[in-house]
Amino acid sequence: SDTRSIKLVRGADIGKWFSGGNTIKLSVAASPAPDASGNIKRSFKMGFDPKDFPIAFIQVSSGTAKELLRPPGFSPVTLALDSAKAVTITTNYTDGGPAYQVQVDARGEAPLTPQQLGFCLVAFDGSARKQSGATQIKVRVKYLPASNGSEDEHTINWRFGDWTDSWYLVSRDSGLGGVLEYSWQETASDGSVADHPAVKTGETQVKL
Repeated sequence: SDTRSIKLVRGADIGKWFSGGNTIKLSVAASPAPDASGNIKRSFKMGFDPKDFPIAFIQVSSGTAKELLRPPGFSPVTLALDSAKAVTITTNYTDGGPAYQVQVDARGEAPLTPQQLGFCLVAFDGSARKQSGATQIKVRVKYLPASNGSEDEHTINWRFGDWTDSWYLVSRDSGLGGVLEYSWQETASDGSVADHPAVKTGETQVKL
């Protein structure tokens, strides 16, 4: 027997994916090339609307290179970076809690995401309860962080619409970084009311 390392390359003839002579347009984002000293220029920008996020400012740094993305516009910044070093993104918040740091590749070009800035998306879905005959639901949700996240309380009132809700928590973590504790009060079609006791979960997608 023998063990070897081999390089595998995936390929596909995308011409077989289309028919009828349709035009195919491809967009390829090339990584910036380093200069003679090994430095590259990279821009950093928000990949979402930060209007309702509690962000005081964001610092992008690598070695001696530092720039700030500031409110209200959080305009993009460009830095000359050592391509061999990671870039540190430090998010400072308006809620008085500690800053959150994450490292990204200097060669990447993707916009900054809420997750990279220490936010976690939470979603609740009560559509199954609506289909089973409930006419109204009130949900109380508490976020209990395990470390540096900011405690949060959220109330959901469903009566009309699609009975879904989502929002961002300041988790200061790559994920939830804690647990959700939720309870709900459900009104049936006959007017009777049932109180469901509190439940704790580490999931960010909750279906009632």
